[in-house]
Amino acid sequence: VGEEEEDGEEEEDSEEGEEDEDGEEETGWFLQWVASPRAETVALASYMCVLLHHQSMEFSRALPYLRRFPRLRLGLSPAVWRLARDEDPAAGGQGAGGQRTGGRGAGWQRTGRKGAAEEVSSLDAGAVRRYAHVIPTELLDHLQAAFSIDSPFWKESDYAARGYFSFWGDAAKPPRNCVEALAHHLLPLTGCADKVVGYEWWVHTRAEGRSIGHQMHFDTEEASLRTGKVIHPLVSSVTYLNGSPSLADPTLVLDQRVHDASCSTAWVSHPSVGSTLFFPGDRLHCVIPRPPPPAAA
Repeated sequence: VGEEEEDGEEEEDSEEGEEDEDGEEETGWFLQWVASPRAETVALASYMCVLLHHQSMEFSRALPYLRRFPRLRLGLSPAVWRLARDEDPAAGGQGAGGQRTGGRGAGWQRTGRKGAAEEVSSLDAGAVRRYAHVIPTELLDHLQAAFSIDSPFWKESDYAARGYFSFWGDAAKPPRNCVEALAHHLLPLTGCADKVVGYEWWVHTRAEGRSIGHQMHFDTEEASLRTGKVIHPLVSSVTYLNGSPSLADPTLVLDQRVHDASCSTAWVSHPSVGSTLFFPGDRLHCVIPRPPPPAAA
């Protein structure tokens, strides 16, 4: 009887030990070195597959990978992706879910169920509009030099590792640098110059044909978000200093505000050196990554 009890105790101890080891695998080194890295890499690989299939206009092939992100409910229309791919407004005619029309300056396109773009005042702060060759040559030269790929700005601002950051300028004070000179030059085109007290500015750079764009976002006053308020600028703008319309990533503006569930109209602006895009400051927008250029034969 004593031996049987001892054997039983040994078996129970052995089973408990195995359970402890399994538990350590689930919460210890296995979780840290195998399970967690695998989950991260699968998610990233799935995201890249979704992106590549959309860039290739193979939308149905992206669906199996999209299902791995159960919280995603809405996506961009195929018509928008086609506009992002084709920098020539005359290249495609009608796209799924909407129409495309020409606009101000090369590379300006719109899609939506509302049909052709209505003619708007050139100083309408509530309209999405773009002006070509709006920057004086001397000022454009200064800006291109200040933010060239080998400019000290990127290193001194720790751009690669710092995360998103911006600068503030007082509209009532004279400009102190070329960016503030640009802001003062563009101010009359905003359509609301008499209401502007200041401007926030930042600069981004993306590799042509091999970037992942810039995620969708609303321009907001960040400090107010902590209090539960959402405050937008009167008007937002994008100025293109460099980039080829056939290679650089286009800007997408959606006719969608914070509390809108969806939208039916979008504007796509392909980079054109020296042009500036204006849109209402409460609209959802992003940068759509263009597909990589074809490999050389």
